[in-house]
Amino acid sequence: MIDRRDIDPTSTDNYPYNDDLLLAPGDQENARRFYGPVANALIFPELIELFLPVDARANRAKLRLRNLGFGSVVMLTLALLAASSAPFYEHADPWAAYIVITSALLGVAGGLLGFGLFSRNAKATWLECRLVTEGLRALHFRLLVVLSPQIIRAADAFATDHDSFEPYYQLRAQALEEFRQNVVLRRSEELTRLLDNRETRPPIEINSLPSADVFDGKYGRVLLEAYATLRMRRQCQYADHMLKDDGRILSRFPRTQARVIGGLGVGCVVMLFALHLYSASVPLLASTEPLPAHLGALLPQVHQLAVWIALIALVLRAIEEGLKPRTEIDRYRHYRITTERLSTQFKARDVGGKVQIMSAMENVVHDEMVNFLRSNSEARFIM
Repeated sequence: MIDRRDIDPTSTDNYPYNDDLLLAPGDQENARRFYGPVANALIFPELIELFLPVDARANRAKLRLRNLGFGSVVMLTLALLAASSAPFYEHADPWAAYIVITSALLGVAGGLLGFGLFSRNAKATWLECRLVTEGLRALHFRLLVVLSPQIIRAADAFATDHDSFEPYYQLRAQALEEFRQNVVLRRSEELTRLLDNRETRPPIEINSLPSADVFDGKYGRVLLEAYATLRMRRQCQYADHMLKDDGRILSRFPRTQARVIGGLGVGCVVMLFALHLYSASVPLLASTEPLPAHLGALLPQVHQLAVWIALIALVLRAIEEGLKPRTEIDRYRHYRITTERLSTQFKARDVGGKVQIMSAMENVVHDEMVNFLRSNSEARFIM
């Protein structure tokens, strides 16, 4: 039995990830209740069996990549802070030698982690797995569009013939095997092709759309309703979810990340302004009247603190380059607007228009996947 934690073990926000694929038994039972025999096409056990381990591997690879990035930044930051503080401990024998050695080791370790981030395997595993999982998702829903005549015929006959979906099962099994041969087994080459801005192709081309009269009748309308809910509404809901601000300091959501990094960055600017104002005002005031000795004695510490804050600002910049939260926000906003517009048009159009919008939706989702892969391929934790 599949547990939600098995679907995304790294998630702590309880969002029902991947429920558009009906991964959990409860999802499948609800689909049978809501969509009747059409649920036989919505539930794809062979695809789920292939999807789950790749999705879990993608989650682990992403977590490992982010840990490498943060680890490298933290170690290099500590090494720089220790090195920049040398005037304060260089005469403190024997601790000075220990601090220098520790600083050097931290720098070396941070550099090695940084080199690990630049190795192709560090990020390729995550992106290749995401290419496979999102390709499988696209394959499933494109089959619902391309093979809708077979699905509706099978649903109409299901009451008297429980084997009516066998022809459809054979067609989708063939499509899944082709995807496995062309994408899963060659995911490295496929990812390289997409990242090199070559012509992109979805897992199944929608070269010809089914005619509107295919959807006449009860199960034609049910299939359209299922597509609208599981594909269009779920994609809108996912974009909304990824655009939320969960209010945590360490968050996986780009809006929260941008807010925290931006707030800390503004704090660094304000503190640097105050420190430099102090550094400039003390000599000026001292030239006009005697000042307490401790004000002048604080200047070295003030200068050192300014260096530390500047380093922290550099760290924030490196983290922002690694996470790219503002790029992610823009991408999700654009995707949300586009999918919501298509969903609204889908509700208003006649059957022929709905079929056209289904095709447009699949193209939008494919383009979003390509944008995701390219954007995250360019993200780097660089100090």
